[in-house]
Amino acid sequence: RTLSGMDKRVFLMHNVHDRQPTLFHTRWVMSYLAGPLTRDQLKGLDSKPAAPSAPKQAPTPARPAVKPVAERPVLPPGVRQRFVPWDGAADATLRYRPALVGLGDVQYVDRKTKRTKHREDVSLLLPLNERAEVDWERAEKVDLVPEELENNPLDNAQFGAVPSAASKAASYRSWKKLFSDHIYRNYALTLWKSPELGLISEPGEEMGRFRVRLSDAGREQRDRDVEKLRDKYARRVQRLEDRIRRAQQKVEKETEQAKGQRMQNVISVGAAVLSAFLGRKAVSRGTLGRATTAMRGVGRSSKEKGDVDRAQRDLQALQQQLEDLNRELENEIDRLDDRFDALAEELEETAMRPRRSDVAVKQVALAWIPEEVG
Repeated sequence: RTLSGMDKRVFLMHNVHDRQPTLFHTRWVMSYLAGPLTRDQLKGLDSKPAAPSAPKQAPTPARPAVKPVAERPVLPPGVRQRFVPWDGAADATLRYRPALVGLGDVQYVDRKTKRTKHREDVSLLLPLNERAEVDWERAEKVDLVPEELENNPLDNAQFGAVPSAASKAASYRSWKKLFSDHIYRNYALTLWKSPELGLISEPGEEMGRFRVRLSDAGREQRDRDVEKLRDKYARRVQRLEDRIRRAQQKVEKETEQAKGQRMQNVISVGAAVLSAFLGRKAVSRGTLGRATTAMRGVGRSSKEKGDVDRAQRDLQALQQQLEDLNRELENEIDRLDDRFDALAEELEETAMRPRRSDVAVKQVALAWIPEEVG
């Protein structure tokens, strides 16, 4: 209640916890007060006040929505799963996407020697699409060995969806056969071959090194062929040299005979002439006979000279044949030098292909490839 006639306004406050009202006074009355309370209003003050409501707080800023983490798919026991190692940041958020991994090797066997020429590891990764269309031609060659693949994923990683075909163990048996067929059809060992020497480069051998090896082998082969040529020509040279030696002997013999005949002719003619001039009697029958014999000697001397000329011509012909034979031998040797010129020889490419039995498939499995989520 409000008590008037005083300097201050006095109010009566009824506290439900006290037995009697309490008076309090103030100099001003706030404008929002309704004025003096009536009896009915005072009765309403007996009820307990409602509990104060909690003060409103400023709204918390909304956090960016986090994409829910997909759990690792549950696959049958017959489906083998391998995880490609992650080589990025350790705190990166990863997501695994499904793929096929094919691991195997192929051998290249020399058909003649039956020895393995080269062995090559085959590692292919083929990402899987929704329809699980497997075409190993689209696979990527990677440097992986079975020991590098992991059996468990990294923690807190997300996983992509696995196509239904990749959830069946029977699919991997079919894909394993396709993987083996792919290696058999598409893999070959390309090597360099020397048509002249028949030598083939080693796997991984550079052309320059192969030509150096060909040069050494060609030099050895050239020396062997030159030796064979010299042996072949030696018999022909020997026969010509023997004929030349006999021709020289004949020339010497014919020359000596011609000299002797000329000397005899000179003596005979001189004796006949002296006998004719110095004789006291007239020319006798003996003197005429000696003159006739001397003239015949001159004819034989001319014949002996002709024999010498023929013998010398025969000797020169044989010597020319020997020179031609030696020149022919040198030309053959020059051709051998050109034949075994490893730097100028045009090499051929040859492909060594595997047999079915040379292809070994080690593993075809579901591979999870880690990728960083941006």
